[in-house]
Amino acid sequence: MEQVETPHPPNTFCRATLLLLVAFLCLFPIVPLTLSVILGGLLAWAEVASFHDGFLYVSSNLLNMATPLTEINPINAIGVTIDVYISVVALLCFGIIINIVNIFQVPAIINQTIESTGIKGQVMVNFTACAIVIPALFVCVASFFGSILALVEGWWIADGILYVLGNILRLSTPLTDVLPNTTSGEVLDVIISSNALGCVAVCVDYVTGLNPARYLRRLMVEFLERRGLLVINDSGFAGRHPLDYGQLADDISLASFRTLGSRSTNLEVSQNNEEPVISSIRFLSVELGDK
Repeated sequence: MEQVETPHPPNTFCRATLLLLVAFLCLFPIVPLTLSVILGGLLAWAEVASFHDGFLYVSSNLLNMATPLTEINPINAIGVTIDVYISVVALLCFGIIINIVNIFQVPAIINQTIESTGIKGQVMVNFTACAIVIPALFVCVASFFGSILALVEGWWIADGILYVLGNILRLSTPLTDVLPNTTSGEVLDVIISSNALGCVAVCVDYVTGLNPARYLRRLMVEFLERRGLLVINDSGFAGRHPLDYGQLADDISLASFRTLGSRSTNLEVSQNNEEPVISSIRFLSVELGDK
């Protein structure tokens, strides 16, 4: 089923774009900088290291930088525990960033922009986005921020672009040997890497809305159904973006659930959208107990 996308009114589009830019330029950098100050200070205390090294280590881990900004590693139990906690927080932060990006319906905006150029058909639009638009977005972001970082650090512009591009793509082998060696350059690198994480979230958000993602979802539903496990009636979900959790809650409240065995139960709609899911799991556990 072809995904239906609602056009954005001009004023709504401009407002959404402005808010997304604010999120990229302010919210995304502020959160990792704040966490790096707090957790970096704790790590520095636990490892008897300088605050500077603790801050850079936490920033590199939170933002999953291709090239870490410091060479220190936790060596005692408290430091390792804090390091594990930092890694968990990094995953949570990335999940939050994906949800924030999803609020602004970036995939729909990308598709509508491509269609405005005369390209039609879902396959061609998706191919154009994945093969041209998103890579071009990465290159533009890397060129803009890389040029600024190069000026701050006194690098060649090409080195700055390659350095930022390697961070955006999370390359295990850096594209250049340069590293920021000034405090202003290191802080700027953290801000740039925060925006890079937002770019990755845009790519993930777009890919999850493609037909292959919905096809794999349908296969998973069929797999569970064939084995008699509890599944949601998925017939009305095909056109919805997989990350649209608000719509998912509304869908769940109206969905019927099937349980193991010959018995089936249609759940009553509850004002609490989460109650049907919890009740269904309880029904499944009872059925498994009966087996």
